[in-house]
Amino acid sequence: MKGDPERMKKPLELARCVVTMNGTTLEVRVPKGEDANFVLRVAVDAGVQIRHLAPLVQTLERAFFKTLEAAGASTQPGA
Repeated sequence: MKGDPERMKKPLELARCVVTMNGTTLEVRVPKGEDANFVLRVAVDAGVQIRHLAPLVQTLERAFFKTLEAAGASTQPGA
């Protein structure tokens, strides 16, 4: 997206999305029955320009790191 990701985070949360910030990237889980077009509609209503929108691919590596984070372990190499 263009600009501060916080400008998009709040409207998405108000639209019942689960939003996680990963640096300047927002990972968005839309409400059941919705799709990427839902995110685009929220962006238009909020006056936010989205530069890239792609489905999040759940890889084995991502699942492993999420499990470690949930257990309180560090995901930094060498830590």
